[in-house]
Amino acid sequence: MQLIVVAAAVVDDDDDDDDDDDDDDDDDDDDDDDDDNDDNDDGDDDNDDNDDDDEEEKRRRRRMQKSGVLSFACVYLCLIWLPGNEVRAQADQTTAIPIGDCVGRDEELRSTVTTLARQMMLQQLFVEEKSRSDGDSGLKGVRQTRDGSQPYHVNSHMSYSVASIHDHADHEYTVGMGELLAVLNGVEFRTRHNDYSLYKPSTTSNQYHASERIEYPDVPPEVTNKATVQEQIEEMREWFKAWLSESTSPRDYRQYFRPLMCYMEGAWTSTNNGELEEPFESDRHFIDAKSWFDLQEKIRYTAYHGSKDNGENLAYLPTTIIHINETTGAPVFAQFQYRIMCHPVQKEIPLSFFRPAGDLHARDLATHLVQGGERGAIKHCPDWDSNLGALIC
Repeated sequence: MQLIVVAAAVVDDDDDDDDDDDDDDDDDDDDDDDDDNDDNDDGDDDNDDNDDDDEEEKRRRRRMQKSGVLSFACVYLCLIWLPGNEVRAQADQTTAIPIGDCVGRDEELRSTVTTLARQMMLQQLFVEEKSRSDGDSGLKGVRQTRDGSQPYHVNSHMSYSVASIHDHADHEYTVGMGELLAVLNGVEFRTRHNDYSLYKPSTTSNQYHASERIEYPDVPPEVTNKATVQEQIEEMREWFKAWLSESTSPRDYRQYFRPLMCYMEGAWTSTNNGELEEPFESDRHFIDAKSWFDLQEKIRYTAYHGSKDNGENLAYLPTTIIHINETTGAPVFAQFQYRIMCHPVQKEIPLSFFRPAGDLHARDLATHLVQGGERGAIKHCPDWDSNLGALIC
């Protein structure tokens, strides 16, 4: 609005200046014409009259053009100003909403969102129920180290070993175990590189997730009584041979070679402000994320790009809506978490209980490992043993 007014004023000033210039030009032209008329003959009077008429016509046309410009500026000013008032009036009318209607609509919206969130919970339950009906809990995949033209060429629940189990004699209280793709009670998830430490649930504390280390059994005194290290090594080898052959004489190995049953458990958990907590002890690996959201973003990045974390410290752990606040309609989220614990077995479990299983996939993938009885072979044991009085496998 202000710019238009200034523009109109500038046009007006320019017109006045043009009028003055035109008047000066007209006076000069008149003087020149008078001089010319004085010098000309009386026979040229008619021509002088015609020139005066032409100049008068030019001045009249200039005045008409100037008045037209001013009129256009005024009309344009009116066109801009009037619709502005009309739009402002319409906006004032449409934004006025009664407060009573907002309260009713708010309750309706809250009910709708709560219903949709509950349906999402049921969809999650449907997916998990489908997984439960398709098969049991267990391993679905391990790290991929082989590939080929046929599906059975690729690793599934085993590769060079069952569950990617490997040695870590360079770390105390550590069992080597790589990444896993597992299903627990219908929940599918992917772990980080585990390499778990030998811990068991605490026997003295009832605090959530409290655990304590499982201590090694004593070394046979027949070994420690040897004078030199070399003699201790040779004697210890004899004890390992007795354990492998299940020979209790002359070396009764049973109180020094104690079996452990290690297991994986999972649950839906909740933490304050999405804070991420390590589920179990490991001297080599950890979940490389500051929060659950940070972990989810990193997993999305690696999944969409077909890459992996070089440190093998990322895990895919799903999130779900576990509850809906009936008062506020706000969803309550739960984060799936797993951990690996071990449990000391009181009785002996002889190695002869374990026999190679006829797994077709493992047999085609690594026949020499299965037949040779190495760690790549899948082994099972009888369901029940009367001597142990317990379910073995």
